[in-house]
Amino acid sequence: MLVAVLLARAAQAGHVYDFLAGAVRGMELTFVERVRAFVVPLDVWRTVLTVEGCGPQAHAALVQQPWYEEIPADVRAVLREAGEEALGESLSLIPQLAAVAELAAANGIEIMALKGAARLIQGELAARSVVDIDVLAREADAERLHQLLRQSLGYEPMAGAPGPEHHHLPGLSGEGMLAVEVHTRPSRRPSRQSETIWRDARAIPVGNAQVLVPSPDALVLHTLEHALSTRARRYRLRDITDVAAVWGDDVDAEVVLASVAGNPDRFALETLLSAAHDVDPRVPMVHAGSWRRVRRVARARAAAAAVAGDTEAGQRLMLAAATLAEGSPREIARLLGKALAAPGLVARTLVRAFARDPTR
Repeated sequence: MLVAVLLARAAQAGHVYDFLAGAVRGMELTFVERVRAFVVPLDVWRTVLTVEGCGPQAHAALVQQPWYEEIPADVRAVLREAGEEALGESLSLIPQLAAVAELAAANGIEIMALKGAARLIQGELAARSVVDIDVLAREADAERLHQLLRQSLGYEPMAGAPGPEHHHLPGLSGEGMLAVEVHTRPSRRPSRQSETIWRDARAIPVGNAQVLVPSPDALVLHTLEHALSTRARRYRLRDITDVAAVWGDDVDAEVVLASVAGNPDRFALETLLSAAHDVDPRVPMVHAGSWRRVRRVARARAAAAAVAGDTEAGQRLMLAAATLAEGSPREIARLLGKALAAPGLVARTLVRAFARDPTR
């Protein structure tokens, strides 16, 4: 009986994923595809939306469909809530970033907005969730800025400080405010972009100060690198739509592709670009059929999440499922090596993942 329930939930997660992917890609969803998704329990919808991080994007795409009212009311409510939260976060971000920028400027510190903050202050509509404000400071200034934010604006360090190998200082939070992360370099893995991102950066007025934003090419490259920061969540719909959103007419495809060609994760980055091409044709298509790989990885991850839930065991199961589905011999060998080195952990993960009632 339990096996049948687990298999059913895995299939349901796949139906929801295909529905959401079709929506953000602008595809015509058939009646059968819609019905398959509409009969899925709400908790599975929530799981897939959380794993893919695409609630606001899906809502923006679906609300334009003539059959939008056919979507179950409870699912529409979840999608609408995601869109409203994204709007609220965006409205909070600008004045909060202005206060950070004014404090930094008053103390001779130059900052650059990254990710969602960089896109919003350049006029992008609130089409994605923004859980924090990411600012980049030069390494010599980062610790001082972090201290000023604590002393002058009332931020407090968040629990779970990153290790010394991380690319940002401990996150900061304040009552009623978005979290702030002060980055010492653009991404977790050191790269040429740590130096080049400052080159050709543009200044944007924010409040009574100015905030730098990466050049169009650098913004695309940073978005791509960030999308691969967690293997278990590689090729998320959120990241694919992010790449499409930052690819404007002023992006130099040759510069981006040349940089990607020298990256150790070249194939994965080219897969992301090719998938984003279906969302915005201006993004170059590098590998035809990339969506087959994206879909295979995403459905495996969604099935693991729907079965094991948002638990530590579930996170491990998602990583294993996504790695196996992607099919990289090197990564599969690495995964098997870790499993053989810690058989007890593997056993506990499987017991905890499959012993729970997935409907609760």
